[in-house]
Amino acid sequence: MKWSEKVKELAKRTLNKLPAYGPPIDVGKFRITSKIKSIQELLENPEVLKRMLSVGIDVKGAYRTGTFLQFDEKIIKTLTGVSCVKILSLEEAKERFGEEWLEKYYWRALSVETDMFTAFVELYGKGGYVIVVERNCKVKKPVQACLYLATESFLQTPHNIIVVEDGAELNLITGCTVGVHKGAHLGVSEFYVGKNAKLTFTMIHSWGPIVDVRPRSGAIVDEGGVFISNYISLRPVSTVQMFPSVILKGEKASATFNTLIYGTGKSFYDLGAKAILRAAKTSAQISSKVVASGSSTIISRGLIVAEAENVKGHYECRGLMLSNKSSISTIPELKTKVKNAELTHEAAIGRININELAYLMSRGFTEEEAIAMVVKGFLEPEVPGLPYTLKAAIKRFTEIAAKGL
Repeated sequence: MKWSEKVKELAKRTLNKLPAYGPPIDVGKFRITSKIKSIQELLENPEVLKRMLSVGIDVKGAYRTGTFLQFDEKIIKTLTGVSCVKILSLEEAKERFGEEWLEKYYWRALSVETDMFTAFVELYGKGGYVIVVERNCKVKKPVQACLYLATESFLQTPHNIIVVEDGAELNLITGCTVGVHKGAHLGVSEFYVGKNAKLTFTMIHSWGPIVDVRPRSGAIVDEGGVFISNYISLRPVSTVQMFPSVILKGEKASATFNTLIYGTGKSFYDLGAKAILRAAKTSAQISSKVVASGSSTIISRGLIVAEAENVKGHYECRGLMLSNKSSISTIPELKTKVKNAELTHEAAIGRININELAYLMSRGFTEEEAIAMVVKGFLEPEVPGLPYTLKAAIKRFTEIAAKGL
């Protein structure tokens, strides 16, 4: 039996498997057929372009190596100006690379049997991008991808695969946003980082108060490889549940997860990351900064598993409470199967310092302005090595969120 056929059979058996964390959602209440009539009209709509820019997507692509746009299930554009970078739709990749490629990169970093959502994407999914950065290709400008919900009550189901071959480097920005009130997003992403390669993946979400989101992702990092994952969500959402995992299979491989969350309204977040240190001298850091306002709920998880000698792992969560109706929970887990492993965790949850507010207000700021300044300072990402364009996009996003706009 072909690998692709075997995956289908596994998915069918998993379709009713509930997720390990977070509330289930009824996928049957959403549409899977787009109502988009004119792609060009969307790309010429100032409001659409504004929403895309707010999540770091520059449609003109002046400062990007390549661009992938998907509205609902419709793929709008694939561009690349560098010969050693390939950007394709998943269907194009299946046809071009064949079964041997699928068996190597399709549902290998993440199991199709994870839960009902991974199974649904396999059986009914549409769209998704495949990005391949060839051996020793160091991409200077970021590649960008935008996943946009354009049809009311639409269920978006892309499957993305990113391969950064030995010695290569890539910065990938994925911006997800909506032009509707209600919808859902089940996004599967697989990352493969080769020997001495580096991938920086930044996902910026700007959904809506009645949008449910269930990203599912996994990464495999080879010897000396570096995987950096940044997740940012600073706008209202109905529910988000995600627990990305990484396997460090080669010596001296490393992984870093950075999460910035600003929970507003009734937003519910259950998120975190899992790192498996499978080879000697590997290291992982999971870091979260979360702000809870309104009646939002934020659960931050971190799981680090040591399976080899001389490895290091650290989980850290810092929370800022702005409301008595909101809540923040941290759930760290550290596991080791060896004696010589260094695993640590720390967490701190608190409120805005009254003296800090008083000082800012004494300098002429209103209380609202002072709170916004404190929140902005708290959310400022401390992520070394990000390209300037990416830092600027994150800074702009945090400033907007802190002002409550």
